[in-house]
Amino acid sequence: VSNLGKFNPSVAQGKRVSPGFSVVNSKSEFPLVKLDDMYSHGQIPRVDFLKLDIEGSEMDALIGASKVIKEFRPRLAISLYHKREDIVDIPLFLRKEFGFYSFFLDHYSMHGEELVLYCAPSV
Repeated sequence: VSNLGKFNPSVAQGKRVSPGFSVVNSKSEFPLVKLDDMYSHGQIPRVDFLKLDIEGSEMDALIGASKVIKEFRPRLAISLYHKREDIVDIPLFLRKEFGFYSFFLDHYSMHGEELVLYCAPSV
């Protein structure tokens, strides 16, 4: 665990929250763990599909899952609309680090701004 974040206690109690809720003023903490670390410690056996809609932290999650992505080549669905630069930076990063993906863009929501990058490993 390289980073600690704040956690909203209402989430821990199973209460519903709106997307994009703020945890800045919470007194509780939870560890943020890289997917690569979860795999290397035997907490997950493999990864076949990875969906990232994490309010602007998609690039950080991809970096933290680099070994798993190289090993298993999971299908990816990545939100590109939280930060302006993600629409360019994320596909460039994926192409550079994982050249085995084909890319597809789609809009899969009733909201106008929700653009998703789908990645499928090439044969």
